[in-house]
Amino acid sequence: MKLLGLDFETGASFDTPLKDNFITEIGAAIQDTDHGIVDMCSTLIKNDEIISPDCIQYTGITNEAVDEWGRSPGPSFERLFDMWQRSDVIVAHNGLEFDIPLLEAYTARKKLPIFPKKLVIDTMIDIEYPANCKAFNLTYLQAFHGFVYPGHRALFDVMAMLNILSKYDLDVILQSASSPIVEVMAVVNGYRDLAGREAAKANKFRWNPDRKIWTKKMRKHKADNTEWKLPITILA
Repeated sequence: MKLLGLDFETGASFDTPLKDNFITEIGAAIQDTDHGIVDMCSTLIKNDEIISPDCIQYTGITNEAVDEWGRSPGPSFERLFDMWQRSDVIVAHNGLEFDIPLLEAYTARKKLPIFPKKLVIDTMIDIEYPANCKAFNLTYLQAFHGFVYPGHRALFDVMAMLNILSKYDLDVILQSASSPIVEVMAVVNGYRDLAGREAAKANKFRWNPDRKIWTKKMRKHKADNTEWKLPITILA
């Protein structure tokens, strides 16, 4: 089986919707389960937009670096498209919420090739981490598993998540990734319900101020098999 590890760095301010954001770096690697890493790609992307100070501080990718070393989106995404086509499964950390919708929005806006749908392993939600693993951001997970790659760059993040993935049973993870995503709502009597609010927080629900509900997205098989400590409703 060929797994395509994928990560993007972006350039817009952190509060910019994904549909309006732009990609400053592609990191990708194909891991063949029989032969290990067989192909890699790390590319800075030139855009018309200016990289925000927030992103420069976060990734270290500057406008000057992109001007000197960046490539135009067309050839860069053709290369990624080829890797995508040669792979069986996509692997991305928080990919279902960030990398995949970002890729879809960016390629549509730039009139780039449409990437076909493939099974996505999201290493944030599809790995059953030990109970004493208290956070799921990639920096924490690296340290928890006994290693840390330098900086916050796309290819380093790809290698980190593939390293983490290798420590768990791939068949179990694939079963999880095959389950659809649902939105689960904690049944809480409003934001001022202190006990309900604390229970929702403890179960990693997030308050949605627009809809005024506590929700989180997760795989349906996990929602069905979780022993919830508060009432819940599956919305979709």
